[in-house]
Amino acid sequence: MRLHVTLTVVLACHLLSCLPVAGKQLPFAAQTSTSPTSHSIKVAIIGGGASGSSAAYWLSKAQEKLDFLGRSSEGVDIHVYERDSVGGRARVIYPYDDPQRYESVELGASIFADVNRNMVRFAKDFDLPTDAKLDEDGSITAIWDGQQFVIEDLSDGWWSSTKLFWRYGYSPVTTRSVVNDLKKAFMQLYSPRWMHERKAASNETQSGFPWSTIGALSRSLKLDEAAASDAHSWFYGKGVSQLFVEEIIEAATRVNYGQNTDSIHGLGGGVSLAASGAAGIRGGNYRLFQELLVRSNARLHLAEHGEVTGVVRFANFAEADAPKWWVGTAAGTGGLYDAVLVATPWHNAGITLMNTEAVIPVDKYVHLHVTLLATNASHPKAKYFGRTEGSDVPTSILTTYEAVRRAGQKRERDGDGGDGEEDEPVSPSRSWRSLLSRNVRQAAAMKSPTLDFNSLSYLAKLPPRRPSSSQEHLVKIFSPSRLSDEQLDELFGLERIGWTYRQEWDAYPELRPRRSDGEDGGDFAAVEPDEGLFYLNAMEPLVSTMETSTVSSRNAVALLLSKWYGQEFVVGSRCSWREEADDDDDAKEGWDGWGCQAA
Repeated sequence: MRLHVTLTVVLACHLLSCLPVAGKQLPFAAQTSTSPTSHSIKVAIIGGGASGSSAAYWLSKAQEKLDFLGRSSEGVDIHVYERDSVGGRARVIYPYDDPQRYESVELGASIFADVNRNMVRFAKDFDLPTDAKLDEDGSITAIWDGQQFVIEDLSDGWWSSTKLFWRYGYSPVTTRSVVNDLKKAFMQLYSPRWMHERKAASNETQSGFPWSTIGALSRSLKLDEAAASDAHSWFYGKGVSQLFVEEIIEAATRVNYGQNTDSIHGLGGGVSLAASGAAGIRGGNYRLFQELLVRSNARLHLAEHGEVTGVVRFANFAEADAPKWWVGTAAGTGGLYDAVLVATPWHNAGITLMNTEAVIPVDKYVHLHVTLLATNASHPKAKYFGRTEGSDVPTSILTTYEAVRRAGQKRERDGDGGDGEEDEPVSPSRSWRSLLSRNVRQAAAMKSPTLDFNSLSYLAKLPPRRPSSSQEHLVKIFSPSRLSDEQLDELFGLERIGWTYRQEWDAYPELRPRRSDGEDGGDFAAVEPDEGLFYLNAMEPLVSTMETSTVSSRNAVALLLSKWYGQEFVVGSRCSWREEADDDDDAKEGWDGWGCQAA
C-alpha cells in the first residue's frame, strides 16, 4: 500500500533545505557551486564512494557537452550526500595514529589492476601517484591450510612456475587462458565501437548500452555462464584440476572476497586472479574519489546533513510528466530532485522509501574483520605453524579452506568425530608398527585443521620511533571473526606488538551464483527500481571492485541522459570510428565524455 504525503507539508517542514548546507564539509571548490538556472536538472547522489563520486563526474561531463552545444541553460545541478567520509570503503588510517611520521595504510579497497581502465586513466589524468606500498620488498607468498603450508615460495610469475607445474600440471596455464578470456570480455567496455555501434535501422546499440538490467549487461559481455556457476565447478569444467582450484584459486577468492570456491561464482573467482599490475594511490585511494567530486563541481553534504533517512516520490507535477523525488536528511534538511542515484549498499543505508512501490532487495554482505598491527617480529611465530623455534616462516600467507572442509565432512561421516574405527584392546601379539600407525592416525584426528584468518601480509618496514628502536613491520590480517589478543599472542607474541587497530565492516557482497536470464535481469537488483530512482550498487553481486563501481555509475548516468537528452547525446551519431587504441593508451581524448569516442 502506498503512503501518500503531500508536497506542501514536506516543503513546509524543510523550508531551509534550499540554503547551503551547514556542518562538516571538505574544503572543496565544489562547496561554492553557482546557483542552478531555472532550466537545470537537479540530481541527488546518495553516497560519496567509488560509484557516487564517479556518477557525479560522469554527470559533470554531460554539463561540459551541453555547454559546448550552447545549451548551458539545460545544466545539471549535482548534490552528493555522504554521511561519513568521501571514498566509501576506500579508507585509510596511520600507524600509531601518527600521520606526521608514518604513511597511510588502506583499511578497505587497497588495489586496482592494470585492466581497471577507468581507475588507471583517472589516476593518470589527475596526476595521482600510483606507487603505494603493497607489500614488503622480497616477500614470498605461501598457502596455509590450517595444518601445513601446501605450497611455498610463490612469486608474481607463478603462472609459469616450474614448482607449480610439478604439483598442478598444466592447470596454471589453463587457468591463465580462462582468466584472459574473461579479461577480454570485460575490456569491451572500453571500446567505443563495441559500446556504441548501432543496430541496422535502429536507435539501439548492438551491445545494448546503456543496459537497463545487470543481467542484460552480463549477457552482452558473455559473463553470464561464469556468474551462474560456483567457481569450483566452473573452473573444473574448463579443465583446471581440482587440486589447483582447491589450493591456488581458493586462496585468491579468500583474500579478495572472503569466500570459498564452492560458494563464490566463477566470475568472482576469475576476478580474484586478474590482479596483474596491481597499484594503489599513494596517500590513499580515497584521494581519487575526492578528486572526482572536486572536478564534478557537485554540492557536497556531509555528516548529519549528508545522512539520508528518507526518499519520497511525488508525481503529477504540472510542468512535467516525470515524478520528482524529495530527499530528507537526519538534520531535517533536504531537497526536491528530478532524479536520485543511490550509491551505497542498501542493506545498511538506513533509508526509507515512501510513496513508491519500488523495492530494492537486500543482498547479503561478507562481514570482514581487518587487523592492523606494528611488530618487531620479522615473521610470525614458527610454533604457530608447527615449525621448530628459529625456522623461517613466510611473511605473505594466503589460505585454503579445503583441509577444514574435508575434516568437517569426515566428522559428519564418522558421527563421533573420530576416525571411524572402534578402539581395540592392545594385544602383545600386535606389532609395534601397527600400534605406531594407529597412534599417528589418532593424533592426526585430534588435531583438526583450523583457520584463524583469510590472509596475513607484511606490508612495509616502519620508520623507527626512536633511534634505539628495533625494526618494526606493518602487518595486515583479514579474518572472518575478531582476532583476540590471545590469538595475536600465538601469532607474534604480545610483547612484540607495539600498536594494534581493529576494523570490521561489510566489505563486499556474497558473490553467490546468480542467473542473468529473463527480462527482469535475473537474480540482480533493478538498476532503475522506479522512474528517476537508480540503484548503482545493483552491479556489485556480479563484480565488486572500485573499477566496476565506476562502470555501474556510468551505465546508470547513461540511462538518465538518454531519457533527458536522447540516445545520440550519449553514444553519438555519424561516428567516424578510428582505430582502437592500444592497450597502454589510457588517456585517449574523449574517453570520459559522452559521444562517439567515449568508453
